[in-house]
Amino acid sequence: MAQTGGFLSCRPGRVFEMMDEIVGLIGRDADGNEAAFMTWGRVLHHDDPSIESLVLRYSQGCSLRSELASVELVASLRQISTAQYFYEGLSSCIVELSRAHLDSEWSGNARQRVLALKDIYFCRYLDSDDD
Repeated sequence: MAQTGGFLSCRPGRVFEMMDEIVGLIGRDADGNEAAFMTWGRVLHHDDPSIESLVLRYSQGCSLRSELASVELVASLRQISTAQYFYEGLSSCIVELSRAHLDSEWSGNARQRVLALKDIYFCRYLDSDDD
């Protein structure tokens, strides 16, 4: 994989903007703890629930310090890159993208997996604690 500017090339002749395909989100609880999540970008339809609300629902099944009060989409994956399992989530997404044909069939399948709360990754917390 070659990196050029803000683009990542997974195959010769195939370049895409990483932020469009993979998105990061930060969930915050009432105590200010920040949990990082990663999932697919550009797969939901305008009448689908927001990605933030889906991640909030998904988080209820995660081992969190406490329940999240809010979830926000971040402008750059770099904002969640300090999370303990950030690179595991990212490499899983990159492997999927490198094998996929980014067409309407892939997008539709990815949409269904996100709506079913399956392709959302909890990357852990942004601070240095292990939990």
